[in-house]
Order: sequence, then C-alpha cells, then structure tokens
Amino acid sequence: MFTTTTTITITMKYQLLTLLIISIILSISLISAAEDYNGEVEEELSLWGKIMSWFRGIFGSNDSSSILKDFDGKVEFYKSTSCDCCGGHSEYLKDQGLDFQIIKMKELSSIKEGYNIPPELRSCHTMILGDYFVEGHMPAEAIEKLITEKPDIAGIALAGMPPGTPGMPGVKSEEWIIYAVNHDRSKYEFMTI
Repeated sequence: MFTTTTTITITMKYQLLTLLIISIILSISLISAAEDYNGEVEEELSLWGKIMSWFRGIFGSNDSSSILKDFDGKVEFYKSTSCDCCGGHSEYLKDQGLDFQIIKMKELSSIKEGYNIPPELRSCHTMILGDYFVEGHMPAEAIEKLITEKPDIAGIALAGMPPGTPGMPGVKSEEWIIYAVNHDRSKYEFMTI
C-alpha cells in the first residue's frame, strides 16, 4: 500500500523525468544548425513535432475538431527556417485535424506584406486558410470560429508569441486577444481566450 509520501515521491520522479527529457530535446534543437530552405515544402514531421505528438498522445491532449478536419480550402503554413516554435504550432494544428503544407522560407515579410498584415499584429509564422490569413500561434477554437462564421475580413491575428499559446513554451499568464483584420488593415477584437 502506498502512503501519501510515496505517491508524492513517485509523482515528483515522473515530473523530473519529463523535465529532463524536454530539456534534452530543447538542447538538441538549439545545438543543431538550421538548414537553408527557401520556399521548400516540408513533407514529414520534424523530430520536435514527432516528440510533441508522442507526448500529446500519452497525456491525452489530442482534441481533434471535425470543423478543422472537414475544411477543404487551400491551407498553406509559412514559417521561418530558423524558428522552432512554428513547428510546434504546426504539429498542434495537424493534431487538431487540419491538413496543410508547410512552406519554409528564409524571410516571411513578402507573405505578410502580400496579405496586408499590420506590422503591430505580426508573429513568427503565417497560415493562409482559404481567403483568410491566420497570423501567429492561433488556438484551434479561433480558427474554427473563422471557418464557421466566415466574416468579411482579411484574416485574424494573435500578435507576438504569448507564453502558453499552441507551440509556445510556458504557462498562459493572461488573456489572449485575437484581432480580426479588415481589408483596409483596421482591426477589432475577434475573440478573447
């Protein structure tokens, strides 16, 4: 029979083991040199993506959505060759059921300017979803709302790289404000998570 102390000790060992594995993975990804891609399509999961998918499978956070699975429009995920968190976000979206191509580029400013994304709302990667842009580490529920409501806007954006957002390390410490961006670059609050 386990005592409370024994249970706490076992739980702490598993938490320490998990932190050790994550530290090793992060060290490997920081040490490895980024390959020079320029607009090449990534067809298989990165090592980081495979490991994160494995962890999500074990801990049961694989919540797939029929809205994302059923989306049949064009979806392209543009990411920088030097950004690891973009891979985490793309794997999160794939786990949610969204099917898309990953296109690695050295510089994303041409994509962001081409879709008229305001500079103050830009993040490290941009997804094109049908006629919309989706900027940043966007939670699936915001994308589902965009697909379902089909507003007359250019796209949605979650500025920067807030801790705890899909693909980003850390813990959520504040509300995430997702902005709708009109065709004239004006914006309004689309939703708060």
